[in-house]
Amino acid sequence: MGLTSREDLQIAYLAFYGPALLVSAVVAFKHGLQRSTGWIFLVLLAIIRIAGAGLTLYTDNETNPSKTLLTTADILASVGLSPLLGAMLGLISRAHTTMLDGRGLKQLVFRILGLLSTVALILAIIGGIDASKDDTTDQKNGKDLTKAGILLFVLAYLLQSALTLFTWTKARYLVPEGRNFLIAVTLSIPFLAVRFIYSLLGEFDTSTTTFSPLTGNVLVQGLMSALPEFATVIIYLVAGFLTQKTGKAKWQQGKYSGPPPG
Repeated sequence: MGLTSREDLQIAYLAFYGPALLVSAVVAFKHGLQRSTGWIFLVLLAIIRIAGAGLTLYTDNETNPSKTLLTTADILASVGLSPLLGAMLGLISRAHTTMLDGRGLKQLVFRILGLLSTVALILAIIGGIDASKDDTTDQKNGKDLTKAGILLFVLAYLLQSALTLFTWTKARYLVPEGRNFLIAVTLSIPFLAVRFIYSLLGEFDTSTTTFSPLTGNVLVQGLMSALPEFATVIIYLVAGFLTQKTGKAKWQQGKYSGPPPG
């Protein structure tokens, strides 16, 4: 019996994120495992996508998969937005940390933006759990919470994109490492836009299931969800490999006067 198109897509996820997990780990160790660097989020994204693809393959081949497994697969499809935003924010934060003459924004700005994504993640998880319950009230509340989570994810993306564009006004203060990170995030913005549009349509377009990550059109999911994610991860990893670690020595030598890199 041949594989279905949905199974082909899940295998594509495994084929991409398996190596991406290893490469992300290498880059994360190179630049540091702190949340502020962003690289650890690529590791988390790879783990989430590998788990989600494996679970989807399993449930698709089960005659009567449990509701718990289906709920978990649905939640995993939603929470992947969080590490994408975390990686994006981490790279911009790193760019500001390395600006000359302390011209970068305070880290409090990035912590607030990160908190927004964390709240969105919590809402998406709770919403997914409630939506799977038998009680109709819980189901409605769950869908509402999931929608709220998606909207917060989109808001975080828009704010981080605006912050990225704002950072270009300070580009003359960037050291080469910071400029590489800024370029990487800028290149990822249109790909992430497609990814977030897909999530919005999947949650709010009730006239069709085309954009559902579990039961929707596989070609649409591949073009609007999988490929934009792949492109973003590749861009960030290439930036990580091409950029030397901005060590404390450079800060101590006065090559930039922001806070010491962690």
